[in-house]
Amino acid sequence: MERSGAVIFKDLKCADNGLAGMEYSLTEDIADGYAKISGGVVVGDTGLTAEVSQYLRSQLQVTGVITPRTENFTVEGV
Repeated sequence: MERSGAVIFKDLKCADNGLAGMEYSLTEDIADGYAKISGGVVVGDTGLTAEVSQYLRSQLQVTGVITPRTENFTVEGV
């Protein structure tokens, strides 16, 4: 996701999504606590997918969550 506003992902479950389970680049100008992932499980690479994941695994480090380069985005209980 490139940009996010006041969005809360509650009890999110995701895995095997290329470079990261979840990735944000920017958050809009919002108050702290209004853009977050709250609870859940995020797995960057389970190792259970086919060639595409094997290629990414050999070329890059797959991670769980890539947070924005702006402030006011929270990851809690994940």
